[in-house]
Amino acid sequence: MKIIFWNCWGLGNPLTVHHFKGICKSHSPDMAFVAKSKNDDKKVQAWLRKYGMTGVITVRPVGRAWGLALTWNETVDISNVVINSFLISCDVLMVESQQSFSLVGVYASTEASTRREQLGVLERSLPSRLNSIVIRGDFNVVLRAHEKERDSSIDKGSIKDFRDFMMATQLVDLGFTG
Repeated sequence: MKIIFWNCWGLGNPLTVHHFKGICKSHSPDMAFVAKSKNDDKKVQAWLRKYGMTGVITVRPVGRAWGLALTWNETVDISNVVINSFLISCDVLMVESQQSFSLVGVYASTEASTRREQLGVLERSLPSRLNSIVIRGDFNVVLRAHEKERDSSIDKGSIKDFRDFMMATQLVDLGFTG
């Protein structure tokens, strides 16, 4: 099972299209979660279907911001879909092996109080999911201050909120590169 999680900053950009096409050709993903698509649903759906994906779920962008999409090919079946402004979650059945897991794709707010509310929504929704859960996306916060590369301002309250969320949900940070 190969899943791409991509904060793409707009599917209309020719360079983004070129990179996504290359990733699909090189890695043949079974699913992709795209954050910040910044395009209307029909355009995103048409664009993702070009790359061998048979199903697409989208969350409309607000103005020129946000926009989410989850797409998959015929190797998986999707059920129990939940959509809101900052996440798409579902149960995934791998058709060939009959193994299943829950998938949650997140693009959390950059605003601390909104993000705190979003983490609460996510925390309350996890117990209804399958035992095996993959949560990935952009939470727009770090667990440790040294993870912040560009902006030197660190919101210690946001870090604490995120750590509390990780502890309460018993999630494990797999780290990152980049």
